[in-house]
Amino acid sequence: MLEEILLTLKRHLGTSYVGVNVGVSVGVKILDYIRSHPGCRANVIAEAFGTTTRTVERHIRLLREQGKIEFRGAPKTGGYFVCEKD
Repeated sequence: MLEEILLTLKRHLGTSYVGVNVGVSVGVKILDYIRSHPGCRANVIAEAFGTTTRTVERHIRLLREQGKIEFRGAPKTGGYFVCEKD
């Protein structure tokens, strides 16, 4: 069963190796997406990446803790932006 999960992850990520750095590369991709789509929300990012909103929110939390992105605006209408220093 674990082998099947690994094969599915490989197909989804388009890589032959799934390791510890997978989360890092997803975070970088999300950061790039926010940079090219300022003001976007987690559900839009999840749809663009073909993943769940929860997964995107996990990476967004890490990016916010690192000071790379910030949320601007009201909770219902705001979105994520790359911090000026990045």
